[in-house]
Amino acid sequence: MIASVDEDRWKEIQKELKEEYTRLLQTLDSTLPRDETYADEALGCLAHSAYHLGAIKQMIKYITA
Repeated sequence: MIASVDEDRWKEIQKELKEEYTRLLQTLDSTLPRDETYADEALGCLAHSAYHLGAIKQMIKYITA
């Protein structure tokens, strides 16, 4: 578990998060079959990502309060 980071590491984490988000969008936009299973998996992936982004947002509120 990460307890603290300096400004440079925080920027690196943000960059890595953006790269992962871009990779996710590229995967969802790839030539995967567009059927019900794909839609279910894509929505599940987006919901899971939103959960983690919400958790990050809550942690930021906690540490900056």
